[in-house]
Amino acid sequence: MYPGDPNYWQNGSKAMWDEFIAIGPWPWVALAVIGLIYFIPAIVAFSRGAASRWGVAFLNAILGWTLFAWVVAFVWACVGRRRHD
Repeated sequence: MYPGDPNYWQNGSKAMWDEFIAIGPWPWVALAVIGLIYFIPAIVAFSRGAASRWGVAFLNAILGWTLFAWVVAFVWACVGRRRHD
């Protein structure tokens, strides 16, 4: 079977499962690492207890895919004031 075969994408297709197993866990590991790198500004802001941590997280989640916004969010997370409890 091949992806162009009409029966290939049916639920329970053994070919789909075999290919999924053959790939292994590495795509999921890569996705997790990329996600961790993507959210570094938000992680830093929350770990520092920054007063604007939700703003950093919002900017990071919405526009973090642009390098400019990611750098702005990272700098904001690092130099922002800490929240006083």
